[in-house]
Amino acid sequence: MLYNEGTTSTLIWDILQGSSSKLLSASDLNPNPNSTTWSHIIITVKGTTMKLYKNGILAGNKTDGHEPNVLTRSQHWLGRSSNSSSSYFGGTIVFVKMWHNVELTRADVSSLYTTLPHLCEAGQHNPSGGESAGSCEVCPAGKFSDFGSQECVSCPAGKFSPSSAATSCLECDEGSVSSSDGSVECSDCTPGTYVDHKGGRECMSCATGKHSAEHKSSACSDCLAGTHSSYVGSSECEECPPMTFSTYGSEMCSACGPGSISDPGSATCTQCPEGKSVKLTNDDKGWGTVGL
Repeated sequence: MLYNEGTTSTLIWDILQGSSSKLLSASDLNPNPNSTTWSHIIITVKGTTMKLYKNGILAGNKTDGHEPNVLTRSQHWLGRSSNSSSSYFGGTIVFVKMWHNVELTRADVSSLYTTLPHLCEAGQHNPSGGESAGSCEVCPAGKFSDFGSQECVSCPAGKFSPSSAATSCLECDEGSVSSSDGSVECSDCTPGTYVDHKGGRECMSCATGKHSAEHKSSACSDCLAGTHSSYVGSSECEECPPMTFSTYGSEMCSACGPGSISDPGSATCTQCPEGKSVKLTNDDKGWGTVGL
């Protein structure tokens, strides 16, 4: 394990063999977490000799250490230990590399430190691992990167970046979505669909009894009394025919009861006056006309 001693700047390298622990510590090795200074740390072990290097220089040496046991592990931890009570590393780890059955010499360590890939600004990346600022390339639209990245990351579905050199992605507004990674813009929901939250990945269809008439809807509206929508994903509500009615948010129109009538688009039916009866006739519009 490689960790700080409490809240101090002392870095500790701890090799466990069962309950037996061998510690190598070096003070003033880890800078303030709020600092932008990077540290290049290399640790080696061969037999009983443990070494710790910072920025190409030997910072700690222990001659009565031991090598770790050879184990098949289900998990390896970076940034914290396997102990659930331990806290996470308060900083950024850019590069991690391991050598197996090879002890790096001082010359190896120095060479590795002096040939580090250039750390590019956020919004850029260093795909070739070059050592100069000229190795940095701008991330294209639809992608972003943090400081020191070697690769740009595609914006996840529900987010987008409309321009190059993005350091983060934007969430799609309510009523719009991006359904795939790497989007440069969000698509508006079409009439009959909606999305009621930011960062949407898929527009949802309006339920029966509801509709959305506009593009980029964040909600569906209930059909007014006297209208209905019988289908999922309706962009408008249909008027109830004569001799039927509907209440607010109806998916179907209901027939008027015996002895009552209604005009097209009615919210209620009207009882026939005493001594009158209902008679339906057909006209050229293809639906019945109410007569008394």
